[in-house]
Amino acid sequence: PYLFLVVGRRMGRPIPIHFAHLIGIFAGFGFALKPHFALVWVLLELWLVIASRVRPTVRPENGWVGAVLVAYAVSVFVLTPEYVELVRRFGALYLSFFRNSLVQTLLFGERSRLPMVALLAYLALRKQCPRPALLTGLAVATLGLLVVATIQQKGWNYHFYPTAAAALLLLSTIVVTVRRPLTSLAHRVYGVAVFGVVVAVMASAMLVSAWRLSDPRGPKVEPHPEYWELEDLVSQRARGSRILVLSWAMGSAWPLTYATGAEWSMRFPSLWMMWVLYANQFWQPEPIGYRSPDSESSQERFLREAVTEDLERSQPQLLVVFATAPDTPASGRRRLDYLAYFSRDPRFARQLEFYHYLTTIGMHDVYERVAEPSAGGTLRPPPRDLADQPFQPHPGRRAPLFDIVGMFQLLMLLGAWTFALATKWHWGKPAT
Repeated sequence: PYLFLVVGRRMGRPIPIHFAHLIGIFAGFGFALKPHFALVWVLLELWLVIASRVRPTVRPENGWVGAVLVAYAVSVFVLTPEYVELVRRFGALYLSFFRNSLVQTLLFGERSRLPMVALLAYLALRKQCPRPALLTGLAVATLGLLVVATIQQKGWNYHFYPTAAAALLLLSTIVVTVRRPLTSLAHRVYGVAVFGVVVAVMASAMLVSAWRLSDPRGPKVEPHPEYWELEDLVSQRARGSRILVLSWAMGSAWPLTYATGAEWSMRFPSLWMMWVLYANQFWQPEPIGYRSPDSESSQERFLREAVTEDLERSQPQLLVVFATAPDTPASGRRRLDYLAYFSRDPRFARQLEFYHYLTTIGMHDVYERVAEPSAGGTLRPPPRDLADQPFQPHPGRRAPLFDIVGMFQLLMLLGAWTFALATKWHWGKPAT
């Protein structure tokens, strides 16, 4: 709504004042979701000022956006000062987690291609469309969101989702409003290309949605089939009870925790910090050397003590641990032995005695809490080669291009291009 409000201002359309107030309030909450999004707000406002050639003014929607952002920032310091301390402690560490270069993130991030295609199409066809302000507003939003995703330097799907959605809206607007016939070769090439991309993306989205509805436990809902077995086990043994998951990966605990009705018992959503703290040892030939309490950083000490305290406090019914592979370079990040690492703390080791090894499902070992501690300590499965387990994509890399959905998208793209050329879509009547 805020984007189209800005476009409406640029086109000189009258905006009811109550709509401006309401949109400004909701836009403030939207921009507050992540500080990076404020860049989109700034870019849209700069475009409006430059394109309209008027002096900047504080409009109702801008006033509300600024007020909400200030109120949000103040509330963080007042209501959740612990969060500020957490950011101070782990913020720099998080920037190193799966960090890619800006160029690598832009070129190979998930969903990053669609926004770039949309921006190129905008540059080529903007003069062929009767509503340039609408297209330019969409292009500015697409560009801003693309920059937001890129500067995070992760390349993850959800980082690029907002810019991909804006790009699809931009491409669809071009297809609907472009003036035809497209007489120049460049215009025809871009016009047909955009038509094909929009059709392919729309068709594949409907296919995947239908696939997910027809097969709720299929690979397009959860790519790792062993997840469902783990979900069933946790649901049977820990529904309504607490669980604790020791893993660097968010996917080990989520959506497992809320899908099974279990309660989360740790202050961290995952142990991604351990990945960063020991990533420099993953590929060395020597065994991983966990730092002693005397040599560990304040960040690592806080992490170790926090996990131990959470285990003592919550005493979860199930302990789910990312399985340990042999301590060799071939195992990479799977070399991390979470139980061995935390058991160096006597408090954690005492609590671990109350857990009995239950089973291994996929890449996770499951332990269940018992009434009496084991006299001989907790039995553990030996480290094992996990190479035969289902492939888990690197969070910073794209999934394989030509899976069944990728093949369908390619066929739809080729089919749409063929249809456009066969029907001479580019020679059609001007859009109204």
